[in-house]
Amino acid sequence: MRKINPRNDLTLYISEVTLREHEKNLRGEGLEIDRLSSTDKETLKKLSGGNYEWNPGNMVFGMINEAQREYLHIYSQLTGINNLAVLDAHGDSKDGKWIFTDEENQPSRDIQRWIQLHEKNHHAIALGVCNPGEHEVTSNKSILIYPITDLTLNLFGEVHPFEKQGPKGLGANIFQFYVPKIGFVDDYTIDYELTQLREKLAERKQMV
Repeated sequence: MRKINPRNDLTLYISEVTLREHEKNLRGEGLEIDRLSSTDKETLKKLSGGNYEWNPGNMVFGMINEAQREYLHIYSQLTGINNLAVLDAHGDSKDGKWIFTDEENQPSRDIQRWIQLHEKNHHAIALGVCNPGEHEVTSNKSILIYPITDLTLNLFGEVHPFEKQGPKGLGANIFQFYVPKIGFVDDYTIDYELTQLREKLAERKQMV
């Protein structure tokens, strides 16, 4: 697993398998990409076509609506943690669990367990991982953004769900928005929950 911190508010976790695929695709375009390191900003720029800091945000924000984006912002203020994690890996379903592959010929990793290991460091975690089993995951500390079906994901560009878009049907929002201590927040409840969160932030500011 490669961990990259291009900004103070963003942490990317890229599986070794997916990283090699990114590098192979870029070499096909005539770019020679060295192995990534957490400080190799020039390589990061090459990976993203020179626009690295913006595109991961495009990927995450393509999963959620404007109200959910505001919710993320306020939630980070209330928790005092302002760091979004993005996991980019190939996902599958095995023995009733949602898993992802880090390295070939190595055991798969349980996504729920991975969340538990990282949630204390991030106000939100976006999972760019296929979910063919339509599994649900939870967190005690981080907002979770993740698909409920298969998807194709370009970490440095767009999110493209496959034709089968889960139980909500073709064209529906296939991304879950899970909030600790509240549960899944959808388009029908986001306005209410956002109002509640705004009031909490206002109360916090009055106490200062």
